[in-house]
Amino acid sequence: MLPFSFYTKHQLIYCINMKVEINVPDSLKEITLDQYQRFEKLNTEENKESTFLLQKMVEIFCNLNLKDVANIKYKSVQEIVVHLNKIFDQKHSLVPTFTLGNVEYGFIPVLDDMSLGEFIDLDENLGKWDNMHKAMSVLYRPIKFKKDKKYNIEEYDGMNDKLKYMPLDIVFGSMVFFII
Repeated sequence: MLPFSFYTKHQLIYCINMKVEINVPDSLKEITLDQYQRFEKLNTEENKESTFLLQKMVEIFCNLNLKDVANIKYKSVQEIVVHLNKIFDQKHSLVPTFTLGNVEYGFIPVLDDMSLGEFIDLDENLGKWDNMHKAMSVLYRPIKFKKDKKYNIEEYDGMNDKLKYMPLDIVFGSMVFFII
């Protein structure tokens, strides 16, 4: 039997009756905002410290079926959860640009130049995990022109649901400017 460790991204976990390959994220770059939003819906006071929440954490962030998670040894699930919690506890810094699909996005260059509409959409959605992709639509927009580290972004035209799939490290990093 192989010991469980976090030396590689793909972990071979021995379950009760089978082997399951688990992709355990090494950083928040490998977790999407959508995954975190799904987890946050379940991360209630009622579910804190429950084995249900541990199972859902592994299911959501490692892209498994709940049935497969239930067959993983409890000790291995605990190790995965400890590893994931360490990832969430890391310091985050602003990521000014990133690529999602074939589109490069840039952080709004001057926050003080935000329009009233942008401010309202940001204010109403920032800190509410169900709507965080809407806040990210204000902060990150497709880049129209880029030269070296300077860029221009597209005008704000409302919510971009594609940003649900942006890496979570970028979301956390963008919040360094805001108290939630």
